[in-house]
Amino acid sequence: MFTHSTRLIVGLLVASMAVMLANSADAQSGLVIPNLVSPRGLSTQGLHLLVAEQGGGGRILRVTEFGTTYVVASGLPSVIANTPEGPLPVGANSVIYADGYYYFTVGEAPDAGFQAVYRLREGEKPTLIADLGAYEEANNTDGDVDRTGKPELLSNPFDLVSDGAGGLYVVDSGANAIFRVSFTGQIKPFAIFPNRPNPLFPKAGGPTMDQVPTGIEIGPDGALYVSTLTGFPFPTNAALVYRLKDSNADGDALDAGEATVYADGLTTATNLAFDRDGSLLVSEFSTDFLNQAPGRLVRVRNGKISEVVAAPLVSPTGLTVMLNGQIMVSQEFAGIVAEAKAGAALAAKQAPALGAPATGEAGLAEGDAGNASWLLWLAGAGGLAVLAAGAGLTLRHHRA
Repeated sequence: MFTHSTRLIVGLLVASMAVMLANSADAQSGLVIPNLVSPRGLSTQGLHLLVAEQGGGGRILRVTEFGTTYVVASGLPSVIANTPEGPLPVGANSVIYADGYYYFTVGEAPDAGFQAVYRLREGEKPTLIADLGAYEEANNTDGDVDRTGKPELLSNPFDLVSDGAGGLYVVDSGANAIFRVSFTGQIKPFAIFPNRPNPLFPKAGGPTMDQVPTGIEIGPDGALYVSTLTGFPFPTNAALVYRLKDSNADGDALDAGEATVYADGLTTATNLAFDRDGSLLVSEFSTDFLNQAPGRLVRVRNGKISEVVAAPLVSPTGLTVMLNGQIMVSQEFAGIVAEAKAGAALAAKQAPALGAPATGEAGLAEGDAGNASWLLWLAGAGGLAVLAAGAGLTLRHHRA
């Protein structure tokens, strides 16, 4: 079923690290797993951390509480996909452990034939569970059309969580939807996120903008919580976190009052998790994308940002809270997963300039894939030199 894809690393290469922070528990930087290639989704397996790594051939990693790293699976779908921004790496977006299996999503690579959910046992080959790309081709879940009026058939399975009852909730950032996927592969829309008015229209963008679901988590109250980010022109403080509850027990949260806004005032939110005290943590890819601001991790209380937990962060996309209370964040373009505390960005004094979108409308980014100059940062900061070639912002959701 799987073919071992090219091991080209287009998104990011970590070239040198003079100050090795791997496996450290130092009070300044905390636990850091370096030298990764586009790390994205994070989750837990008991006391261990799971990491979905897009590049490097596609891997699932398990990291112990002491920092020892094991490769659960390698050779997963990982390609250099043709996108409107040019060739970009695409691979495993997220991973969880449930029901004795590792479940993972692979997103947006229509030309490679996978936009799907898979499962595997350690040491065994993956099995296709649900082809969300094919489902979107047949259904156009959110009903969107492009500028010519043709159905906009986009699928990017980005995050997932166990429903605790024989299935999964899967975020499809391309289809603007949450799907419930049974362990036997049945697919049913659970929530669909309609376009919202664009507060910057007519100065920038069209009259409406997409709201793209990203991270998903089951909250302390048993409801689903979903982070979203806005489409072009990425207005600051406009992203929302939703609470989803199937109040009438019909198997979805599509009915009136079942999807409510839990938090607002966020910008380009990419993931979320609940801390041990029940407060909500949200990662923001950039606090002002068009003006090249870095990202950060914030805490939300009473529906508003109450605290900045860690900043600056470099393209934070994955987020999870360990059983021991450690808050772990993946920083995709820096090639690291780090504990979110002082020094989480490897002592960087300056965050990278992210670059404005080069074309049209997008959910997170339509950067210039040929211009990687904004990734040549951190040279001499904490001893880390980052080299990049052909990189773009890969949580793509195109609205050209």
